[in-house]
Formats: sequence, C-alpha cells, structure tokens
Amino acid sequence: MYYFHTCHPDDTQIIAFITLGFINISIYIFVFAAAIIKALDGKLGEIIQAVYCTIFTSFLVFNELKTFGLSDIYFGFLNVHHGKGLLMLFLGCIVMCENAFNIIVSIFSFTMGLGYVILSFVPNVPLPKDVCSRLQQYWNRRLVDKPNPHHTLLDHHHPISSPPSDQLYHHHLYFHPASPFSKQPIHPMVEHQTSLHY
Repeated sequence: MYYFHTCHPDDTQIIAFITLGFINISIYIFVFAAAIIKALDGKLGEIIQAVYCTIFTSFLVFNELKTFGLSDIYFGFLNVHHGKGLLMLFLGCIVMCENAFNIIVSIFSFTMGLGYVILSFVPNVPLPKDVCSRLQQYWNRRLVDKPNPHHTLLDHHHPISSPPSDQLYHHHLYFHPASPFSKQPIHPMVEHQTSLHY
C-alpha cells in the first residue's frame, strides 16, 4: 500500500532554513577563497585581514553545520538574524578589492547580509540554528507524521473481519404486542415461540 505525504507548512519552513544554511556555507567558502586571492598581491595590512578572514570563515563553516558551545558564549550574535546579517556585511567589506571575483563575492555577501537584516524584522520567524539541528527536526517530524499501516482501513493485508451471520441482528426492532413493556426489543425467535403459546 502506498502513502502520499504532503508537506506541512512547518516542514516547508524547515526546508527553507536548511537551504539557507547551505547558502551560508557557500558564502563562507567564497569569502575564504576571496581572502586568499586578496592576500596574494596585497600589502601587510591586507594580508593580516586575509588571515583573520580565513580563520574566522573556517570556524563559521563548521559552526553552520554544528553549533559549538563556544559560539553560544562568545559569539552570541550568530544566534540572531540581524547579527548574522551584519557579520556577512562585514565579511563583504573585508574581501572587497579590484579583483572581479572579490567584487562578485562582496555583492553576494552584501545581498545575503541585507536579507538577514530584513528577516530580523519579520515577526514569528524562528532563530537561526545549525544545519544538523534543522535536519534532525525535519526527520523527527517525518517520523511523527508517518501513518501506521496496521491502523488504517485501506490496508489490504489486514482486512476488518465481520462477525458471523448468526450473531447479526436485524436492522429493525421487534416488540411484543401484548407486553406492557412494549419498548423493550424482543428477538424474532422469542416472538414466534410466544405466539405458539397463545
């Protein structure tokens, strides 16, 4: 027997945040590459910025997959949308230079950063979580919403058995005509035997 699942609105929201998490990881990887490109022909200050950017983006990639306990203590701004948006705006400013790849990465980072800032003003939006937590939340909902084939009327392997025909009563009720308790139902066989005595 086949079951067709429909996505609940909450499931659609979870899938959207999972997709957003992978987009964040791609941005961090692009920023990492742009920082290295900027450091190749840069001066001492640009090299120091690139070293800082590569270390921090490496931490952000792993933190986006699975949140560290350290980030909750020292990087609490990553747990709110506007904090993550301002961080992406900051990373876009660091890797900005004359190189075409760096310009594209900066624009991409600015766009996502502004999107997070705007998202922070939307009411009833869940706080950011790592991708592993979102995936676990999605699979838990799938397991809860999965129907049990042993408790469905459409399961052909477990048909509902009907009682024997001799245990079935007629759909109408029989009443004894001479009984003072005429509202009490009487079986047809009992009525036939009573009529013989009369």
